[in-house]
Amino acid sequence: MTFDQIHDHLWAVRWDGEDDNEVNRLFEQWHDVSYLRGFFKKNSEVIYGYFRTNIKSAIEDTIEDAEYLETQLLDSVSDESLDALFAPLGPADSKVFCLQRNKARNETRTDHHSWLRIYALKLDGGHYLITGGTIKMAKKMQDNPETDRELHKLNECRNYLKSLGIKDIESLNDYLIEEN
Repeated sequence: MTFDQIHDHLWAVRWDGEDDNEVNRLFEQWHDVSYLRGFFKKNSEVIYGYFRTNIKSAIEDTIEDAEYLETQLLDSVSDESLDALFAPLGPADSKVFCLQRNKARNETRTDHHSWLRIYALKLDGGHYLITGGTIKMAKKMQDNPETDRELHKLNECRNYLKSLGIKDIESLNDYLIEEN
């Protein structure tokens, strides 16, 4: 895995074998109507039953939420604005300060909870490293193959950074200089 800098406070993982980093991959996918239509058809039971919406509205809501998240991420010029967007992944994560697992979603949606999630590790000093994201269709990440895969990626990246002694932006930059 490699790491691409998006802006001063935001980085994204580029997984081995992938052409692009996770930020670019997610927003491309979340704007792809064909992909979204197939995804929501596959998950139509959840869309109709739990979220009480239809596929056309689900696609529109996803694109709207993706635009919101993209703007929030890319226009964040300080660690405080990213801190407002991200929240600890779960209660146990709120007690961890080094490589804290975080999630972001559109909290402004009113008709239903946003199903888009961006997952990141928070480095000391308020920098975030995006490890992935998904359309969350289950309450617990482990209950759905897509979200379980994202949880695995989040943990894999965290373990990799720990093994290298990376905990803040300085140690990440030192690692990147050594690798090049």
